[in-house]
Amino acid sequence: MDKEIKYLEVTVMSAKDLQDVNHFHRMDPYVVVTLSGLFKQRTDVHKNGGTSPSWGKLLAFPVDEARAGLLFLLFEIKTEKTLGEAKEVGKVRVPVEELLKKKGDGKPKLMRYNVKLPSGETQGVLEFYYKFGEELPAGFQIPPALEADHQEPPKKSGGQRLISGLTGGLFCAGQVVDILSDG
Repeated sequence: MDKEIKYLEVTVMSAKDLQDVNHFHRMDPYVVVTLSGLFKQRTDVHKNGGTSPSWGKLLAFPVDEARAGLLFLLFEIKTEKTLGEAKEVGKVRVPVEELLKKKGDGKPKLMRYNVKLPSGETQGVLEFYYKFGEELPAGFQIPPALEADHQEPPKKSGGQRLISGLTGGLFCAGQVVDILSDG
């Protein structure tokens, strides 16, 4: 059976009634969209977009239909900060299999999802269009898959944390074992 790779086109349109996480000025929201931690893209910042920003940004991701049940899109809505890192506004998680089931006639479909706040509650709605295609949109390139150094570092085991703490991080676990076994 041949692997069927399709391209999922997502146009992040807008959000409505988001929680205002900036207390002294209007939010400058943008959206980071990740396909199962493999591919990451983002919209432009909507300066002074506040709680109802719009983007209209087309993104595209390769999707292996055979693995669709394992894949999901994660939309992370953030706001730029004048000082420091961006602040999370909320998230939307969408299983790719759900989109495949509703793909219909190949025309873009509008989807609306509630935005989950960091507290776990929901407030606001994210709107996006999507469609599956056999080819990439004209002039569009898929960004390379995320490299290991762009992903979160693996969590250390209790033993690795202990060794790192005792040695000040100067030795890796393999070196410590070699030193101890030499005797």
